[in-house]
Amino acid sequence: MLYVKVVDGIVVSNPQKLPPQPLDRVSFGTLKPSVLRAAGWYPCTFQSYSFNAEIQKEGTQTFTIQAEEVLVTTPVVYKDLVDVKKVLKAKVDLQAGLERQKYITTVPGQELMYAEKKVQAKECLLDLAPDALSYPLIALEIGINVPDTGDIVVDLHTASQNIIDTASAWSVIAADIEAKRLTSKLGINAALTHETSYTASLVTWS
Repeated sequence: MLYVKVVDGIVVSNPQKLPPQPLDRVSFGTLKPSVLRAAGWYPCTFQSYSFNAEIQKEGTQTFTIQAEEVLVTTPVVYKDLVDVKKVLKAKVDLQAGLERQKYITTVPGQELMYAEKKVQAKECLLDLAPDALSYPLIALEIGINVPDTGDIVVDLHTASQNIIDTASAWSVIAADIEAKRLTSKLGINAALTHETSYTASLVTWS
């Protein structure tokens, strides 16, 4: 028979240690049920285990007191809130980075290439008679990302505008990601409990 000690509806001592050990059975020998009840020990059935590793050291277990069908639970043991907030904010930063990777490359040096393309694109659009030698990165776009019409001026301007439009679209996405990241971290910092801190870390990125 499995027994738990209950005080005011809270299990203060129990043989169930999860995770990962299997169920242990406590034997009280020949003690009568009335004696055990008087001492606060009740026969029970294990029901469930709930655990949030991000904010808790130990989760909460639920038992049903036999015959009475009364649910009782073990207390939750939380991690230090300051440490929890640090971990949660780091998680949000990581998730924001992963979200950005859906739209931009993380290959070393590629961001500099995109930045240079944007600079050349802006200059090219102001140039009434651009040529491929003056804007080599833009010229590479012709026939790949924009059609090759045979008119180098038109094609360079079209490629340049395409680069600018793509960069503008990314700026909108980047601003949305950054707003969500900062809002989440602000909520984590302001949270007074483990639960509200954890809730603030839950971001819907897209």
